[in-house]
Amino acid sequence: MVEELQIKSGTAQDKEKKFHAIDTDITVEEMWKTWQYSQVYNWTTENLITWLNDHVKLPQYANYFRRNQIDGQFLPRLAVNDNNYYVNIMQIKDQRHRRLIMIKSTDLVLFG
Repeated sequence: MVEELQIKSGTAQDKEKKFHAIDTDITVEEMWKTWQYSQVYNWTTENLITWLNDHVKLPQYANYFRRNQIDGQFLPRLAVNDNNYYVNIMQIKDQRHRRLIMIKSTDLVLFG
């Protein structure tokens, strides 16, 4: 997230202001707390693999999720555009597949 926002330094308030711009309806802290209390946050690796199969339609990566023990708490990491992680750790070489997982993960983190 820091990379995406291009934040070099500053206080937490400065970072939050940059992230939100003119949004005054929800803070990063509120969004994070909501995420931590969501049902998806507590998903097991098997729950996530079911999601990968049924909603993302990329069952060929189930073993990578299992091997790396990807669970619900890890979803925000999948939502970040970290090609190094996707390619080198997860072994997902296809850019379209990486993008689809990122989009679906972001949707799941934000909306459940």
